Amino acid sequence: MTRFLTFLSRFKNSVILIGILPIIFYCYIILHFSSNVPFYDDFFWGFDYLEHYFQKDTLIDKIRMLLMQHNQHRFIYFRAVLLGLFQLEGNLNFKDLILIGNISLFGIFTVYALAFRRTTLTWVYFLPIPFLLFQYQFMHNSIVSYGVPNMSIIFLAVLTLYLACFASPKHTYLIWIAGFFATFSNGNGIVVFLVAIILLLLRQRFRQVIYTSIVYALSLAIYFSGFHMNSEEAKLNGNTFLYAFRFLGAAFLTEINSISVVFGIIAVIGIVAYFGYFFFKLIQNRFKPVQNNVLLFCLGVFLFLAATAMMTAVVRAIHKVEIPDWYKNYSILFIATIYLFLVQFKINQYFRLATLSVFVFYSVGIWYKSAEKNLISFQLIKSTFEADVVNFQNHQYWSFLTAQEGQAFYERHNNQTRRFISKGWYILPETPLGNQVFDRSKCEKTNFVLEKSAEHFATLIQYNPENPKDTDRKYKERYGFILSDSTNQMYFFGATPTFNGIRGLIKHRSLFYDKTGFGVKYEYFKNAIPAGEYHVGMVFIDGNQQAEWKISEQIIRVDNY
Repeated sequence: MTRFLTFLSRFKNSVILIGILPIIFYCYIILHFSSNVPFYDDFFWGFDYLEHYFQKDTLIDKIRMLLMQHNQHRFIYFRAVLLGLFQLEGNLNFKDLILIGNISLFGIFTVYALAFRRTTLTWVYFLPIPFLLFQYQFMHNSIVSYGVPNMSIIFLAVLTLYLACFASPKHTYLIWIAGFFATFSNGNGIVVFLVAIILLLLRQRFRQVIYTSIVYALSLAIYFSGFHMNSEEAKLNGNTFLYAFRFLGAAFLTEINSISVVFGIIAVIGIVAYFGYFFFKLIQNRFKPVQNNVLLFCLGVFLFLAATAMMTAVVRAIHKVEIPDWYKNYSILFIATIYLFLVQFKINQYFRLATLSVFVFYSVGIWYKSAEKNLISFQLIKSTFEADVVNFQNHQYWSFLTAQEGQAFYERHNNQTRRFISKGWYILPETPLGNQVFDRSKCEKTNFVLEKSAEHFATLIQYNPENPKDTDRKYKERYGFILSDSTNQMYFFGATPTFNGIRGLIKHRSLFYDKTGFGVKYEYFKNAIPAGEYHVGMVFIDGNQQAEWKISEQIIRVDNY
């Protein structure tokens, strides 16, 4: 065993380099796939909020706008970031918001590295953490601005809990600052101070407990002043608890929900059993201060995650919906904390090595699986944004704000976009499609596979090259389009390519290849895509901006709501 540990220590630097790989790749993914294009909630907390904010004349009114409730949240942190970026740049840039959101993920990683540093373990044992944290199960937090509220609360929460476990009494004010911003970054932030107080009590820092409780009380008074909630949304029953377990187990990356529930239940039972024993021993020892602060940190994170799971389940279980991907950061944090919790035990080296081995295989496997499964969706949303930028430039309307928006909101968001552009408050980004000129006479005639999908309420158009060649696997941007003979109007669509795999990525430096498809809904708003018959086609644009256009004589029908 000693020889094996010596062997591991010799390769410590190599292991650290391996741990950096998922971080570097994640940075590339974020920079490549994020776009300066609004997405659903961006219209409400971006365009809507700024319009109303700048209509206010007095400082008091602007402070009220900063504190204004959004669903069950008060987004002071998000709004401060939004206003700060707007004042700094002079316009609303969603790509910068996305990057700010992802800084929180690096903050979470830093806090866990600092907590791990408090153990006596070599950095070899830290290897699973970057593979767990920097994966691709949370697309809307990674490449859409949802990451600002959704990942900032996690960062600010774990930072507050870390400070509660490790900060000296003279640095207690850091707990208050981090905890205050956590409280006003998302709805579940209201439990962060409570958990921090529990950790301070276990450390027997009673003066810090009193002062922190006062700050907590003031924060709650501000938070709940004028707060309103539809009590009919909140339900507590068996389904609530099942949803909470699914919430915690959502990132295990299983295709079957019941397995995620089982994993969540097993993990929670194990954690509850251990901390039940922990508190029993604490009573036996007459409440002596807890010395293992890493263990305390893990306890704090588990309590925060449990509270978050129940708060989410209480308002969401009634809708019987899947766990959205922007919640999966919590489940990933749950898994990462389980690993830190297990590996810090001083049982024996065999247990630690077994824990390390299991989590290395699991974390690397889930990291690759999440890339293989989800990066196609990253590409789809990127190409959809780019396609819709061109649609807006050509027709002055977004095409892909779907019917769930409602006609009134659809018109309102399009009018807002035009106003923001005219004032210079928003600048449409450049896209690979923007410089292309369509010439039908130069298009390659081809046939696509067309399929009516009742599940998607759409016609699916698929391009399947036989025996893909090297040219099919090289880097390209891929888009679908439809063309009307009667009006000569063209509308572009984002496309879903096929994952190239590790070998294709290494050989061709491209994540995807040309087996590509896109979907056209049966119905759109009239101003989004007018009703009529359209030819279908695709365009492939390589790294040198050379476009290859393909069009078919096949016709599909689009109707209007």
